Amino acid sequence: MEIRGKRILVTGASEGIGAACAREFARRGARLIITARREERLLELARPEDQVIAGDLTLPDFRERLAREAGSVDVLVNNAGAAAFGSALEADEPATRLMFELNLFAPWNLCRLFAPAMKARRSGAIVNISSAAGHVPLPWMAMYSASKSALNSMTSALRAEVAHCGVNVIAVWPGYIRTRFGENRLSGSVPEFMRNPTAVAASAEQCARAVADAVERGASGVFTPFSARLFVYAHRLLPGVVEKELARRQAAIGKMSGQ
Repeated sequence: MEIRGKRILVTGASEGIGAACAREFARRGARLIITARREERLLELARPEDQVIAGDLTLPDFRERLAREAGSVDVLVNNAGAAAFGSALEADEPATRLMFELNLFAPWNLCRLFAPAMKARRSGAIVNISSAAGHVPLPWMAMYSASKSALNSMTSALRAEVAHCGVNVIAVWPGYIRTRFGENRLSGSVPEFMRNPTAVAASAEQCARAVADAVERGASGVFTPFSARLFVYAHRLLPGVVEKELARRQAAIGKMSGQ
C-alpha cells in the first residue's frame, strides 16, 4: 500500500512510538487522524491539515465517538497501550484490568468499528502494536505479557478473517525501545536492568520506520529492533535456557524487594 494520500489513524500519538509513527506517516505524505488523552501534546504534533481527537480509549463511549468523528480511514494503527509491572501473584488487579482494557479491548473494539468499511471497499490495513513480551512471557511483567499475547492471537485470527477482503492486518513486536514506557506504567516498579537503555535498544523513530515499511510492503508481522526477533527465536529453539535466565532475573528482583 502506498502511504501518500492515505488517511491514517494513530492512537496513543502524544509521545513515544505513536508520535514517531505520526511523524513518519506525515513525512511519507499521509493525512493523519491522531488521538490520545493529552490534547496539548497532539496539537503540538499536528499539522494544520491533520485531525486531532483527544480522549480516553479505555472508555467505550469515546471509542464510538472517535469512529464517528474520524470517519473512513485507510490505515488504523492501534498503538495506545500501557504496562503494569509485577509478577502474576503480586500484580495489582485494578491496574491489570485497566491495562487489558487499553491493550486488548480498545484495539479489538476499534478493529470492529473501522474494519467493516475497509472490507466493503476491499482495501485497508490494520496495524496492532504488540510486543516481543507477547511471545516470551516476562515474569516481572506477567500480566502485560498476557495482554500482548492475547493481542497477538486476536491479530492473527483477524488477519485470516479479512484476508479475502483485501484488508491486511499487521502485528508489530517491539523489543527494547527508548521511550517513557516505564515511567508511564500503571503500577509496580521497573526492574533495575530495564531502567537504562541497552545496547540493543532502538529509538522510537526506528520503530516507526519499521511500521511504515510494513504497511507499504504489506507485511503480516515485524520485529523491531532485530534483537527482539533473536530473543523470541532463542526462546523457541532453547526454551529451557531462556526461561532459566528469566527465572534467575525474577529471583534477583525478589531478593531486592525482600520477597
